[in-house]
Amino acid sequence: WSSDVCSSDLLINPHLPNSTAPDLLRELAPVAKLIEVGIIVVAHPTKLLGHEKPGLYSISDSAHWANKPDIGIVIHREGAETAIRIQKARYPEETGDIGEVRATYLQSQGRFAIIEPGMDP
Repeated sequence: WSSDVCSSDLLINPHLPNSTAPDLLRELAPVAKLIEVGIIVVAHPTKLLGHEKPGLYSISDSAHWANKPDIGIVIHREGAETAIRIQKARYPEETGDIGEVRATYLQSQGRFAIIEPGMDP
């Protein structure tokens, strides 16, 4: 592969036993650099207790998922709203700071819209 072969990002939704998560993460970084793409890994949380909000440490084998990525994003539905949390930004001067926005799904348009503070969904 050369860098001009791929011009977009790579999305991975792993269904792996926990013991392979560290291996997967360790092998992805050099591949991303080699083919010059961003790699997005979708990881699903373990069962949450009560009204606990998910975070990077809610993922099975969590320390690896929380420590390895440059950017950690958690998306979680809370009633009619969806919370989008940037929980980790290794290089905030390039990617922006950590923070949270809320969105609502506009079914008629097939997209999410950001809810501005003080705005009704």
